[in-house]
Amino acid sequence: GICFVAVDGDRLVGTIAARPSNPADDCPFYREPGVWAFGQFAVHPECQRQGVGRRLLAAVEEVARAEGAHALALDTAEGATDLIARYRAWGFEVVGQVDWRPFTNYLSVVMRKDLGLTTG
Repeated sequence: GICFVAVDGDRLVGTIAARPSNPADDCPFYREPGVWAFGQFAVHPECQRQGVGRRLLAAVEEVARAEGAHALALDTAEGATDLIARYRAWGFEVVGQVDWRPFTNYLSVVMRKDLGLTTG
């Protein structure tokens, strides 16, 4: 995969990691050819609501499209309603669930965004 970081001077203020589909992934949605998944997405609290997250996500979308992806996917805790609402505002929709337990103590929703490319 690939990781992007956002910096402000010499200070790290954001990060996101993305990877292409993997037929061996435990999450069925992440196995689909042409679907890139991302995670490890964070923006320093002092830098939130300044467009840092949107720029990081746009960088991932650009690389995924260049690599032939037709969709981008993520998972987040189903109780993270604020995050789910933000991802919906950015064009993602809930398409399923994944259970990472025992590594977590919660269920996650899987969200997906169409990148506007056709498969073929």
